[in-house]
Amino acid sequence: MKLKYIAMVALAAAMVGCGRDSKTESSETKTDEVVEQSTDDLVVVADKAKVDEYISISDNGEIKAKGDKPVVIDFNATWCGPCRAFSPVFHEVAGQMASKAVFLSVDTDKCPETAEAFGVTSIPNISIVHPDGTVDTHVGFMELEEFTEIMNKSLNK
Repeated sequence: MKLKYIAMVALAAAMVGCGRDSKTESSETKTDEVVEQSTDDLVVVADKAKVDEYISISDNGEIKAKGDKPVVIDFNATWCGPCRAFSPVFHEVAGQMASKAVFLSVDTDKCPETAEAFGVTSIPNISIVHPDGTVDTHVGFMELEEFTEIMNKSLNK
């Protein structure tokens, strides 16, 4: 019985550390600086002020896209395995649909107030904010085909 318990604890510890290398770990812990990376297709958001450029959240909790395009937000975290697996899918779709929507990647550890405003309790979490104030939310890892289908349905409302 003890051996089975020890094996389970070892497996859990291995899973928690899976995908992290010492180089990444040390670069994350050495600095508290906020890093923002942007491409033509995707804005990786590191602070609430950047999110506020694209969406508005009223005092009563109403959320709207500021422009005429929907804003697609990928709520994620660096420690989240499914988030890391979904990231290339999100980036690919962002590249394909950049003319139809604004794509933001938001680290919930760096922007907790934004995650809280959206009611994010599980990640990865995709929130599609429309200019009319409607928000479509999808939680969990998605394959490319599934995410593309969701985006096509949501953007063609």
